[in-house]
Amino acid sequence: MFQYVKNLILNENSVIFIHDKGMIAGTLAPIIFSTKYIGQEIAWYSEGSGKVLLKTFENWAKRKGAVSVLLSSLFYGNDVDHSFSEWYKKLGYSPQEAHYIKEL
Repeated sequence: MFQYVKNLILNENSVIFIHDKGMIAGTLAPIIFSTKYIGQEIAWYSEGSGKVLLKTFENWAKRKGAVSVLLSSLFYGNDVDHSFSEWYKKLGYSPQEAHYIKEL
């Protein structure tokens, strides 16, 4: 894991921001079948500073030439209260796809 974090720090198209009790890491990634780039969040943890971290990451991605930002969110059960979904929507995000994971 430490080598991975070191690579993020050394890569000019990746970033780690730390604020208060949180962090966000991301990278600039090409959009398949396009010449455009997207800011892709890799890891994000926050206890109260999430909006500050997200805005900082969005600004970084825009400065690097990204046309949008891709976020992932952990999903527990059926997400009855939809708290993350509603928070993202208030910040201008919309759901685009679903990911499925199988443990091996």
